[in-house]
Amino acid sequence: MNLTQLLKENESFEGYIRITNAIKRENSYLIFALIDYRMVPIFINGTKNQTHLINLDPMEDGFYSFKIDNLSTGYHDLILGAFLNPYEHSLDKKYRLDTDFSLMGSTRLNIVVENGSIPEPEFRKPEIFCDSSYVLEGLLVSKEPCSSKAWPTENVTRKEALEYFINIGNSEKRNQRTFAVIQFLDYTQIPLIHNTSEYVYFGYLDKGKKGSIPASTIIPDNTGIHELIVIWISDPYERVEISPGIRNKNIEGRIEPSIRVGLNVIEK
Repeated sequence: MNLTQLLKENESFEGYIRITNAIKRENSYLIFALIDYRMVPIFINGTKNQTHLINLDPMEDGFYSFKIDNLSTGYHDLILGAFLNPYEHSLDKKYRLDTDFSLMGSTRLNIVVENGSIPEPEFRKPEIFCDSSYVLEGLLVSKEPCSSKAWPTENVTRKEALEYFINIGNSEKRNQRTFAVIQFLDYTQIPLIHNTSEYVYFGYLDKGKKGSIPASTIIPDNTGIHELIVIWISDPYERVEISPGIRNKNIEGRIEPSIRVGLNVIEK
């Protein structure tokens, strides 16, 4: 389908998702949807939920009907995504590092209901400027601001307020980059700072600059391993097509996940 969809008021957005498991082993996929960078329920094969787990045999293709309803009048960004192997909870360091910018597929569309101008969020510079020499294109989640050290796992305690940093970089590719940052705990979207209502950070960086955004979450009450993922989306609210079927080559429109940080909840 075209990446720009025009809908009438009270009309649902419907279509099909194809997932190909081009691997010689069984795999599971967790489907989710974001409207304007917020997680919303989605119908998959007639069942409505925030996420939907799909299991595929080796080399199997799957086609699934989807529907998203209750779209308000105006212009929206839609992201349909799938996390691969969401319930693999290994704390092996190599596995964790290999999840960086990996194990997630997605597609992005513009949905226009009746009419409406493109939203113009307030883009902010990151609160912390990074004057370090390493090159960063995209994001890196770390325990310290401006750090180049990856953060794969952490032993934590129940109900702990865990603080960390989302490091963002714009290398030499573009004079200025706008982006959105969101985060998930156990595949449910959570605020960027616990006990707040800020679920999306809209920011910008000039060419060659890096910044660091404080973030935090409350550790769940149950022991075991929990998955923390930050997702970085470039060029939020930019048109993905300049005309029907013609992609906008002036944007990257990248959607990239961080390392899946394995939070191991242990008894205190």
